[in-house]
Amino acid sequence: IETDLARTFDERNRRVNEEIERFEQVNETLAKEIKTLKETSNTVASLESRRADLLADRAKFHKLIDQLERHKAALDKKRAERKADCEAKEKQLSEMQAEKAQLEKTILEQEYSPVEVQRMNKQKEMLEQNLASLAAQ
Repeated sequence: IETDLARTFDERNRRVNEEIERFEQVNETLAKEIKTLKETSNTVASLESRRADLLADRAKFHKLIDQLERHKAALDKKRAERKADCEAKEKQLSEMQAEKAQLEKTILEQEYSPVEVQRMNKQKEMLEQNLASLAAQ
């Protein structure tokens, strides 16, 4: 009987030891899973923080893009105004050059006698004297 009883207790002891080993393995697995979840929660928090930072950066970039587009539009407007001004001045220069050429042609076609030149010089002197006397008054 003692051997049967010893065998029964040995068998129970073996089963209990197996069950203890299985529980230890399950406990170890659960401890690893808990550790992973804790690390993951930190990762989630850091990822959420990173996402918030990226969204803020995105908003800043959109604001910068809008600002640069307004600046570009202002520069385009200035460039168009300056181009129009330049074209107007080029047209004015062309007209003045044509007028100058016409006046030079007219002068070349005129003939002055020495008497006319003397008369014009006297008239010029008289006008300068009148101007000086008026200025003195």
